[in-house]
Amino acid sequence: FASTYEGGLSASTFIDNTGRDFPMLTGNLVSICVGGLLCGFVTLFTRKSMNKEEVEEEWEKTRDIDNPLSPWILSFTEDLNIENATNDRPSQDTINEKFRTAKITAYTATLFFTLLYVFIWPGSMLSVHILDLSGFDVWTVISRCWAFIAAIFIITVPLVQEIFAILQQVKKNKSNENIKQTGINIGKQNENFTSDEVEL
Repeated sequence: FASTYEGGLSASTFIDNTGRDFPMLTGNLVSICVGGLLCGFVTLFTRKSMNKEEVEEEWEKTRDIDNPLSPWILSFTEDLNIENATNDRPSQDTINEKFRTAKITAYTATLFFTLLYVFIWPGSMLSVHILDLSGFDVWTVISRCWAFIAAIFIITVPLVQEIFAILQQVKKNKSNENIKQTGINIGKQNENFTSDEVEL
């Protein structure tokens, strides 16, 4: 497409012609789409047809990727309502059931923000071709407010979540320490009993 403009792809006009809107749009679309389609086609033509058991076995390979210092089964014990955390991982069906709400929330949020950022937000600009000064001020105010709200959310929410997690862990540690101390005290009291007192 760049070659169809005046000067073509000569040394003097190469940057100008290839940097225009239509050639840039075409190049970006081709690079994104070809990469995605190529990966999909290669995957479809190079893998064999698998049954349900083989598919689950392949997914289990991804679950083997874990941090030995902090296994995920210990991190998600409370979320999965596991009483005794062991090295035996719960089935994928159990995980899907426990995190069904989170999955639906993620899908809904993805659809909503895709519509907002790809269609609604850019489409709103099509209603006015050329903004006057007041319209431009309104648009910039909205953009700044959106950016500030997003920045505040991104900065504060993880911080607040970590603080709550630390407080909950401190509370849990104190509770475990109290239980341990109570057990020690009971053991010391039992040591003071004689065999005759125990029989009585």
